Amino acid sequence: MAFYTVSPFISPILGPLVSGFINQNTSWRWTYYVVIIWSTVELALLVLFVPETHGPTILKREAQKMRKETGEDRRYAPAEREQKSFVAALKKSCTTPFSEFDEGFAEA
Repeated sequence: MAFYTVSPFISPILGPLVSGFINQNTSWRWTYYVVIIWSTVELALLVLFVPETHGPTILKREAQKMRKETGEDRRYAPAEREQKSFVAALKKSCTTPFSEFDEGFAEA
């Protein structure tokens, strides 16, 4: 997690040094290859080692696991019960920050 967190802050310092070294010794394309390789490595490490912390997702996985183990179809997570379309989820995620901002602004 430390490498992932420090990358945006250290890149303005190390970026010109590393890209200058790469461009001097290889072609300019390798500058982009190194960024792609680094991003892929970070993504893979995040997927492999950072645990899921979203409560509804954890409950959904547990319910799916219990249904698979027991064979009973009566255990469902609340997130599985609600039928939400992609458009509804997109609308909620786009409007929620502004609605909370309006409420906080009104209190001040």
